[in-house]
Amino acid sequence: MSKKWQNKWNIPGGHVDAGETILEGAIREGKEETGLDLKAITILRHGEIINSSSYHRKAHFIYFACLLETKNGNEVFLNDELTKHKWVTPEEGLKMDCAPKIHSLIKEYINYLHK
Repeated sequence: MSKKWQNKWNIPGGHVDAGETILEGAIREGKEETGLDLKAITILRHGEIINSSSYHRKAHFIYFACLLETKNGNEVFLNDELTKHKWVTPEEGLKMDCAPKIHSLIKEYINYLHK
């Protein structure tokens, strides 16, 4: 759950540092926000969110949704950006109060699994 997104459920995320690839940035941000050691699988999609009313300030996001897997189990240690975590199935995630684009991303993940 993210304070920045009006306490809606969200996935870990952030920015790419200079010299990082998109997947390297996703692994680093995931580790920083959850403590998990992660392995990159693929980029599921990219898109934009412009001045979402759910975000705590005006912002223009260009995002890459990356599929990662844990390398060391599923014990999460949250940093101060997320207030809660919960492991759920994709179907359970579709029923949660999520930040913008998360439900459509979950549906895309479900389609990816069924390829």
